[in-house]
Amino acid sequence: MRTLGEAKANVALARSLLKVAYVLLQERRPYQEPEPKQMHELEKAKLVRHHAKRLRQLGADNELVEEVVARPESTRRIILSRERDSVAVAASTDP
Repeated sequence: MRTLGEAKANVALARSLLKVAYVLLQERRPYQEPEPKQMHELEKAKLVRHHAKRLRQLGADNELVEEVVARPESTRRIILSRERDSVAVAASTDP
């Protein structure tokens, strides 16, 4: 038995494929597979936006979130681990 979720997923996939086909036909060019590195960068940027939004929803300071998002990836980990450590310390010292 098919579920509504499966049908919606099929429609979404068909729509995505039709959008690609439309652009290719409109621009009269052959399909080219995106470069893996470019796709990886797009996925990373998408995850950063998602997690920044979630941090704001959880009440994180907007300025801190913007600062972390603007930094290079290597320093993001350091800042977030420091924040996590300071939150853990603050939580352990509360009465």
